[in-house]
Amino acid sequence: RSALHRRIAYHVLAVAGGEPRRIVLGVMVASALISMWVSNLATALMMLPVALGLAACADRPDSRERDVRHFTYCLILGVGYASTIGGMATIVGTASNAMVAGIVAQRTGTPVTFAQWASFGIPMALVLVPAGWLLLTRLVFRFELGSDAALREVMLREMRPTGAMTPPERRMASVFLLLALAWTFGPLWRVWPPLSSLSDAALGTLAAITLFMIPAGGGERGTLLGRQDLRGVPWDVLLLLGGSLALSEAMDVSGLSQYIVQSLGVLTGLPHPVLVLAIVALMIAWTEVATNASAAATVAPALIVVAAAAGVAPVLLLLPAALAAACGYALPIGTPANTAVYASGRVPIGDFIRAGLRMDVIALIVITLGALLIMPLVF
Repeated sequence: RSALHRRIAYHVLAVAGGEPRRIVLGVMVASALISMWVSNLATALMMLPVALGLAACADRPDSRERDVRHFTYCLILGVGYASTIGGMATIVGTASNAMVAGIVAQRTGTPVTFAQWASFGIPMALVLVPAGWLLLTRLVFRFELGSDAALREVMLREMRPTGAMTPPERRMASVFLLLALAWTFGPLWRVWPPLSSLSDAALGTLAAITLFMIPAGGGERGTLLGRQDLRGVPWDVLLLLGGSLALSEAMDVSGLSQYIVQSLGVLTGLPHPVLVLAIVALMIAWTEVATNASAAATVAPALIVVAAAAGVAPVLLLLPAALAAACGYALPIGTPANTAVYASGRVPIGDFIRAGLRMDVIALIVITLGALLIMPLVF
């Protein structure tokens, strides 16, 4: 509501310059940063007009049609990919992250903290965003467009804030920064007994309540958030999260989890690296035809039993599965961000699939290696 996210995107894009490939990278970095805290779909819808405006500016008489077309594809698909990748980086980035973290806490009694998730998710995003950029601009949709100040001007005009930071923006930024610091450094202040039981969820709830109490300032009446903003709360997502926990318990009590594990019994005998690779591949394929939340809610309870049978900590299988559940890049229905960018009508389905399949393979490799090399250091 305070438009703070647009100001952040503006400053990221301001350093991209006028070189077209750097502009694509700037758009992707801005999308990923925002999507760490805002829903993937909302991020894609916010950044898509910027991408379309840049694409229109590049369409000049002295530019080859193929180069302009490929530049357009890179911008639009870059928004879709980065909006999804950014959501993988934090526990609040997308619904499936919070869902899997809740299932882990419910079934094992050990919560996954914001800092732990970020310690795994942020390195994945730091690799996947540049990898996606190189894939689009250097491999699949190569183009040759010269540096152009007009492109940079369009980019900044689309995102330019009006004037200096307003009081609502400053106050929102203060609450956001304090919450991010509290989440990040939770292991340090939780050693104090009175705060040891304060969870990340409680911190987020406290910050949300605070926004309904802090005056907006700057001549605006009311508080940073008001009663009318409750209409914008994604109640369907909250119901989905709660329903996933109930589904997890029901699958365990009914024996369905055991049945699924028996069906996947061959996995339990695999070496750990092969097991992780198989689970990540399964989730990426599944989420191409199902929502990431439904895929995670269905598979997570069974993976806890698979982990027990394989003799590994459940979190070492569930977190890679959660990240993989957000990686359906090949089809428009794979992720909400995919659907949003495909709806622009600017990327043919054949090119969409051609690039997306390659991105799926990159995600498979990166998440698997991250699960094997980084997660043992965190958990």
